[in-house]
Amino acid sequence: MVSHNTKKALTIAGAGLATLAGSSVLSSNVSADTVAPDTTNVTNTTTDTPQVQHEAALKTLDEAKDKDEQATQALNDAKKEADQAQANKDQAQDAVNQQQGQVDQAQKDTNQAQEIVNKAQDDVAKA
Repeated sequence: MVSHNTKKALTIAGAGLATLAGSSVLSSNVSADTVAPDTTNVTNTTTDTPQVQHEAALKTLDEAKDKDEQATQALNDAKKEADQAQANKDQAQDAVNQQQGQVDQAQKDTNQAQEIVNKAQDDVAKA
């Protein structure tokens, strides 16, 4: 079963990758338009300046870094949950082992008591 934090980490990581992928596509599209702008519709030939493109790329990179940090935090939270679950499992196993030890001791005591009863019955039968 996948924990909530693991799902969150994977979701954020996927969004970060999508952001980076979108940035690459955007950069390649903008670069292509800058090199060979579409002149078929002269009234709609707005091409961002390299400075604007650079700022947009930096913003996209910052967003990706933020998502990466969120994914890392969610992953760390998921690891902590997994570690705690393992500790709980180990503690439960220790309790089961301790209980089994008590059952084993009770069985030994019962067997020993039965031997005493059997010996007493043999002694009475011989007497």
